Parts: sequence; structure tokens; C-alpha cells
Amino acid sequence: MIDAPIERVLTSSGLPFGHVKARTRDLNPNILVRSRCALYPDGSFPHVDDTDQALLAVAIAILAVESGGRGYFTNAEDMVNNIAQTIRQGNLASKLKTYTAPSILAIDDVGLLPMEPSATSAVYQIVNRRYEKQHPPIVTTNRSMPDWGEIFGDTVVASAILDRLMHNAVVFNIKGPSWRLREHHALTTESRSN
Repeated sequence: MIDAPIERVLTSSGLPFGHVKARTRDLNPNILVRSRCALYPDGSFPHVDDTDQALLAVAIAILAVESGGRGYFTNAEDMVNNIAQTIRQGNLASKLKTYTAPSILAIDDVGLLPMEPSATSAVYQIVNRRYEKQHPPIVTTNRSMPDWGEIFGDTVVASAILDRLMHNAVVFNIKGPSWRLREHHALTTESRSN
């Protein structure tokens, strides 16, 4: 069980702590992460019916916060929208601190939407500053690495971002059907066979 002071810190971090609580029977994220992180010999992540990328990212971030770190959770779309707004306001330097100051940063759903060049530059700055501080972010994505040039609209910048993200990284390649579609599995299986 997570104690009240830690829960307050987690709530202020933006981590979707309620999401983890609602999706797990055991609220101890240490057990959650340990039980979900057994890798197959090829490095892939075994599909578990009640787990998804965001849940794993949040559980890892919760462990960091419980260990005394500061955490921040965002999805890529919100981060890019916030960056775009601060660029228009001429206040990018202060907004970058939101994403570079915490010891743990979890960015969910990178690559669902393409990024504008100004946002691409800001994402590079965030990743690079975190890399220099040896605080790499946790990133979830459904896109393969070769697609990142398309996501960021610049293969050179995408390569630089990936270079910093992948150096000393632990990669979980989660395979299997979508957790959100689990109740509709029969429909998706049926449509594939037709």
C-alpha cells in the first residue's frame, strides 16, 4: 500500500495514479513492475491481459517518486501543445524546465501525431538536457524507430533524439493485442478472418 505523503506527491506529479490504482489489484508498484518485467530471451515483453505501455511507464515513475525523485507525466500531444503555446508567448525557456527539472519524466504516446518543426526542436532540447543530466525519460510509442523521421519531420533530429534515448536504454517491446480492445477480441479476430 502506498502511504498518504507519497500519494500526494504522485497526485501533484501529473502521473495518472488513479489509472494505476483502478487497473491493478495490488497497489504496490514495486511488485507490479517486477511481475510485469520478465522478458523473453529475444527481449520482447510478454503480453499480460491487464497491462499496457502507459501502466508500465507510470509504475516505473511511481517507483522513482517513492525513492525520493520528482516525477512528471504527460502525453506527447499535451507536451507539444504546451510547447507550441509557450513558443507563441515567447516563454519557451521556462516551459522547458517543466520537462527537464524532474528526475523522472514519462512521455506517453510519442508518434501518434506528427510534430511541427518548432516542437521537434523543443523535444530535442528536452531529451538532450535530460541526457546530459543522466535523467533519460520514459517514452511509450507504438511506432518503430525507422518511423521517427516521419514523426519529427526531420530524420537528422529524429536520429539525434533516438541516439540520446537509446544510449543505455532498457527497451520493452510489448507485443500482443490492445488492452483496450480486450473485451472486443472476438470482433477483431472475426474481422481478420473474413
